[in-house]
Amino acid sequence: MATMRERYVRNVVMEVSSHAIALQRIKGSHFSIVGFTNLTQDHLDFHHTMEEYFLSKAQLFTYEYADKALINIDDAYGKLLASKSEIPVITFSLTDSHADWMMKAAIANQSGYEITIRGAGGILIEGQAVEFIW
Repeated sequence: MATMRERYVRNVVMEVSSHAIALQRIKGSHFSIVGFTNLTQDHLDFHHTMEEYFLSKAQLFTYEYADKALINIDDAYGKLLASKSEIPVITFSLTDSHADWMMKAAIANQSGYEITIRGAGGILIEGQAVEFIW
């Protein structure tokens, strides 16, 4: 990241693991926006319980680390995080019409998906989402 800064890179997208948070590897970092999709049992070897895992991840959703959050409220832990976050939250969902942003349709086609997303204030976004195959 130091090299990126030297080269005047101004925007970075990165995944921050719960391990990095727990081990304070991101101390001193600050993000414009942080996102939460879901919690699974992938890291219980490190955290031991889902509660411990959640509390570790939740630290990222504080003013110490971020200005704003984008949270999936279809996940039970996401819904809990959205209700407890100290930073402003934008919610998204595939099923919950109370979310700030909701996927209304995703229809598969040959090149990806035709999508329809409804946002706050009645905003409607329709378009093509390309499916990447690695």
